[in-house]
Amino acid sequence: MIESIYKLSFELAPGGIFIFNQEGVCIDLNASASSIIRQEGEFCRGKRIGELFPDVADSIPRLENQTSSCGEINIH
Repeated sequence: MIESIYKLSFELAPGGIFIFNQEGVCIDLNASASSIIRQEGEFCRGKRIGELFPDVADSIPRLENQTSSCGEINIH
């Protein structure tokens, strides 16, 4: 039940949500995120942050150096 609520919230969120693993590789994104960067989800999955956002890649902290397993990076 909780997992289905999470999945529905993720899929229907009006804001773009990207999920990256600790190596900085995109493992999932919602439809809004696909619309924002004008790419299909399959194109984005497996790509590193720098490949998806080359203009801001240097300003994003390396995720593998963070002690927390979850976090949020806002790109404006």
